[in-house]
Amino acid sequence: MRTGWRAEARSEAGRTEEIGFAGIHVLSPEIFELMTERGRFSIMDVYLRLAEEGHAIETFDMSDALWLEVGDPVRLANANAVMMRLPPHR
Repeated sequence: MRTGWRAEARSEAGRTEEIGFAGIHVLSPEIFELMTERGRFSIMDVYLRLAEEGHAIETFDMSDALWLEVGDPVRLANANAVMMRLPPHR
C-alpha cells in the first residue's frame, strides 16, 4: 500500500532507495538505552532521531517473501491452506 508518507532524518548520503515499512522490527537491546522519548511515541520518531545522530538504521529486503493476511479467523484459515500446499522447507 502506498501512503505517500515520507520522512528524512538527514540529507541523502550515498545510494538511497525508497522502500516500504512492513512494521517488523529486529532490534538490538542497545536501542532502549538510546531512547529518550517518554510516554506514548512513534518508533519512527526514534529511528529518525537516531539516524540523524549517525546511528545505523538498516533494512532487510523482503520483497521476495510470501506475505499472507491473517487478521481474522477466515483469513488465518486461508493462509493455513496456502502454507499446507507449499513444499517442505529444507
